[in-house]
Parts: sequence; C-alpha cells; structure tokens
Amino acid sequence: MISKKYLEIIRCPVSKQSLSLFNNKLISQNKEYKYEITNEKIPVFFKDETEGDTSIQKDHYNKIYKKFVENLSYPHTIEYNNYLDKKLVEMLGNNNYQFFAEICCGTAEGLKLFNKNYKNGIGVDISIKMLNNAFYSNNKLNYQLLQGDAINLPLKDNVLDCVLMMGGIHHINQRNLLYKEVNRILKPNGIFIWRDPVDDFFLWRYIRKVIYKFSPMLDEKTEKPLRYKDTKKQLVDNGFKLEKWNTFGFFGFCL
Repeated sequence: MISKKYLEIIRCPVSKQSLSLFNNKLISQNKEYKYEITNEKIPVFFKDETEGDTSIQKDHYNKIYKKFVENLSYPHTIEYNNYLDKKLVEMLGNNNYQFFAEICCGTAEGLKLFNKNYKNGIGVDISIKMLNNAFYSNNKLNYQLLQGDAINLPLKDNVLDCVLMMGGIHHINQRNLLYKEVNRILKPNGIFIWRDPVDDFFLWRYIRKVIYKFSPMLDEKTEKPLRYKDTKKQLVDNGFKLEKWNTFGFFGFCL
C-alpha cells in the first residue's frame, strides 16, 4: 500500500492529473490511465517498448542488474565509492529535508547514504529489477520507490526539497528535458545535487572510449558523460544557478 503522503505528490505522467488508489492500481482522475503496483509496492509508470533511449536503458539495466549489484560488493568498488560518498556528504552537510528524491536511483544508494537527512524519500528508476533490489535490501523502508522515466517524472510540481542523482545524468541524452523536470518538481529554493562522470579531460575521453567498447556493463549508444560548459548552460537555461562544480576520483577510477 502506498501511504497518503506519497500519493499526494505523485501524478500521472501522461495526463498530469492526480492519482487515486483502487484495487492495487493507480488511476488518473479521468479514469483513462491505470498503473499496476507490484508486490514490492512499486508503481510501474513506463512500459514503452520502442527503441528510444529510455527503453534501451530500461532493457539494459534489467539485463545487467545482477552484475551491477555484484560490482558494488567488490573491495575496490567499495573503497572508491566510500571516497566519493565522503565528498558528497561533506557537500550536502547536515541539512534536513521534508521530501527528498533520488532520480535514476538504481539500488537506492543515495537514499541509503542520506537516510538521516530526510523525513520522506522518493526513488525513481526505469529498471524494475534494480528497484526490486532496492526494496529487498532495505528494512526501514522510509522511502517510496517508483518505476518511471526521468524526463517525464510521475511527480507533481514543487513538491521536493532536494533532488539527488548519483551517476544517472550521463545515461540521459535529453539533458534539457531532464533539468526542466528536476526544476519543476523542486520547491522554490530547492537544491539539486549530483555525482556523475565528467568528460572535460582529453585523457579521460580516450580511456572512456576504450572502456565502452569492451564493457558489457556500459551502453555506448546512450551514455554521454558531462562537460562543464554544456552542463552549466543547460542548467541555467532550465532555471538553475550552478553554485559548485568539483571533480574527484579520476585516478581512483582508472586504477
């Protein structure tokens, strides 16, 4: 069962209407759109089977999710992520938020990392299998998981205090749509914080091309790391003010 506090901030991604709960389905006000809720209490908002980027990413991560989760348990991955987590926590500080969301949340690493910083959490991802892992790996369940598209989020306007993305932006080529959506769901003076691969350095671009050619974990067709100049313009064009841009962990990732 989806609690009332979360139901009040969710909306139909097609009609943009509020949703009501009936017979374990979410139904739009005009009764035209219905969304199934899985046994893990996760509403499924995106089922498109076309060859668009979103569908490609959905199929890709549903396919490799076991390997993805396994990779998180490797000692070198733990060491590297702990370093990056520490830097991210330092940036966010001790702020507390009423409503906090992680977009492209995968196994909800960000929601778990900042569990003490929010009262109510939302996790959105396109892969239902990644979300299932997030559900079963967390006993507290102080967040609601949603399967949906990051460029057409099933969330109402101005409902979140903070939005976090940890490695999701480079999976989305339609960046202006993404940033527009994030700005839409944030309250006035809300904060958007992310951690993502960057592509401003020649050596990094060369190494990444090689890695993408051979790694089954990566999708060369749809993944594109961030560049400072482009990202700043896209953010400003969609209502944001870029306050910090720090790069960490280049050599750690290579090693």
